Amino acid sequence: MSKLIGLNSTKLKKNFKELFGIPIYKYIHEERLNKAYELLSQSEKTVQEAAWEVGYESLSSFSNAFQKKFGSRPNEVKKQFLSNKS
Repeated sequence: MSKLIGLNSTKLKKNFKELFGIPIYKYIHEERLNKAYELLSQSEKTVQEAAWEVGYESLSSFSNAFQKKFGSRPNEVKKQFLSNKS
């Protein structure tokens, strides 16, 4: 990413944190989980498909990160979506 915007990685990380108040990798992590929540609550994607789409290879790592952020497991969000749909 640093090559795309013409900064070395150290400057990119430093400037990003100064501007947004959060490290770039944490920001990306949060956005991936937000996208997964959106996929699970608004589409027909399975938990596995949502995890893969946002870049997780390990379903257990995805599920743990998801629960840590949202307070519920991804399959619970999916079940709620399906019950609200019917």
